[in-house]
Amino acid sequence: MKKFWSFTETFSRSALEEFQSQRLCALVRFLARRNSYYRERFRKEELEATSFRGLADLHRLPFSEKKHLQEILETTRPSLPNRDLLRWHQTSGTSGTPTRFPDSRRDWVAYSDLAASALYAMGVRREDTALAAFSYGPHIAFWSYLSGLDRIGTTVVAAGGLTSEARVRLLLDYKVSVLLGTPNYTMHLAAVARAMDVDLETECQVRLIVTSAEPHPTELKQKLRDCWGAAVYDRIGSTETGGIAFECPANPNVYHLQENYLIAEILDQNHRPVAPGEDGELIITTLFRQAMPLIRFRTGSIVRRAPGESCLCGRSFLSLQATQTGVVVRRIDDLRKVRGILISPTEIERIVQEESQLGEHYQVILHTRDHSDEVTLRVESLPNTSPAQLQKMKRGLGKKFQERLLLRFNVEIVEYGSLPRRADKAQKIIDQREIPPIHQ
Repeated sequence: MKKFWSFTETFSRSALEEFQSQRLCALVRFLARRNSYYRERFRKEELEATSFRGLADLHRLPFSEKKHLQEILETTRPSLPNRDLLRWHQTSGTSGTPTRFPDSRRDWVAYSDLAASALYAMGVRREDTALAAFSYGPHIAFWSYLSGLDRIGTTVVAAGGLTSEARVRLLLDYKVSVLLGTPNYTMHLAAVARAMDVDLETECQVRLIVTSAEPHPTELKQKLRDCWGAAVYDRIGSTETGGIAFECPANPNVYHLQENYLIAEILDQNHRPVAPGEDGELIITTLFRQAMPLIRFRTGSIVRRAPGESCLCGRSFLSLQATQTGVVVRRIDDLRKVRGILISPTEIERIVQEESQLGEHYQVILHTRDHSDEVTLRVESLPNTSPAQLQKMKRGLGKKFQERLLLRFNVEIVEYGSLPRRADKAQKIIDQREIPPIHQ
């Protein structure tokens, strides 16, 4: 049985960088020909695609951010007719209207290969039976997992839209060996199984759990191992960039950046590379994506560079070191991830301000109930607001958050002046989530 999914995972550091340089040169030439947005940005930077030198000139390429994505999309679509597009996905709209992402057929082959490479590295094989306990929504990650499993040839048990109890029965009936889900939901499934008098150690054959889409502190990871009696490995990514890094089974708490599909930079505030053990912002350039290419995309995630470039597993990829709170140390933009969806104070405030009978102050409380993330919004009503108006606003706010952020908010409208005021910057989002306990 082969050890690596792709031969590019076996490259030495010098061979890997040469491979990246060749792919980057090809991408820059493609964008200069086919994408007016990047062509104009290259012109402003006085960058000639024909003389671009790959990694040696990476620093000359302009950064891109979330605010640029819609403009990039508008200039990219004309170069890719609909017959060349295979899929559309979208973000949760944390900064306004959700950003929609197209992928061509060629893009999706590479995207599926990216997921297969990570899953294979974490131990998924053709002989396995997998259950993906995700919500099959518009976000790209869950669909790429299914495509990655297809590439490996793994048998997949369809479980979308089912209750947790039904999913537990599927785990048993189909002798599922690989479970994919968010950290909190896989813990919730364990609690549901116990409530159903299912002994996970003797009746369940899950040997591997692959998690993603939520912060994964080391303590929770250990609880999941103890609870399921299975190996637990994590993967990070985003709708914008796709998969980014996976946890190495040979070196737990170290995440290998998938540099055979992307270029990763970890930069300080002055845009200089950080040393091993230091924290910096993760910057991603996608090497195989043409329908929605990203050049030096600022993820907003502060991560810690792991020491060394070689690993016991044989890969020479740049790697991230997980901390006690997870592989992402913090976010620059105060975004918080809830059930795999990023929410921002900016978009919440925009929705609240649309209601004329509400005050300007609000608080968002993130907490855990029955092993699942919950969001409670507390807002103030203006004086003399009638009970009927309060009920109408409560229903309206709940509907708007569901439609725009794809999350259910528990809306609480309190009296004007009851929320705390501070002279300095107010804390808009209060994260009270705890590691879910194991119910014996």
